Amino acid sequence: MINLLIIGCTLIVIRAKNPVHSLFSLILVFLNTAILLIQSGIEYIGIFIIIVYIGAIAILFLFVIMMLNMKLLLHQAQKQGGLNFENTLRYLPMLFFITLLFYQFLHWQKAEGDFQYFFDNPLAFLNYFDLISQSEQSIVVIGKVLYTHQFFYFLLCGIVLLLGMYGAIILTFSPVKSIHLQNIYQQNSRLLNNNKFHYEPFSS
Repeated sequence: MINLLIIGCTLIVIRAKNPVHSLFSLILVFLNTAILLIQSGIEYIGIFIIIVYIGAIAILFLFVIMMLNMKLLLHQAQKQGGLNFENTLRYLPMLFFITLLFYQFLHWQKAEGDFQYFFDNPLAFLNYFDLISQSEQSIVVIGKVLYTHQFFYFLLCGIVLLLGMYGAIILTFSPVKSIHLQNIYQQNSRLLNNNKFHYEPFSS
């Protein structure tokens, strides 16, 4: 039931013309995902999703939506006809390609193609959970997996996020083309040729 709610809210996020409706549907997706994780025994990740995504990012999205021109966005959405089913199908090959790359990444050491290797692959951390005692808490298990077995990929994700932040700063940075400098001596000089403010004498 929760899986169906997550899928339905995700479709509403994609197909909704009003950004406010998309935001509320996105909050429901995060909330249902957190409930599903808590029911699965992963309490830390579920509470983390509620605090970070619903409590921080959703409010940030809400402030961004408040600054948008809703009438203009709705007019453009009605003019373009929204996101129909044909436009949604365009993203399926990209999703298939990304899934195929991820599958090949998990099997990059394998020359044959037997299915049993997926469970013997050191990159798949299902075996790491088997090595850790089941009596430990989820936060301990996550800490051992991230900082012990998968520390390289954890650092790689940090570098990718740093590059994304650096790229956003570079794209939004606009250098000042002209800088007006002030010379107090030249402005206050009594000499006419040295002064910036040249006034032509009145002709009598």
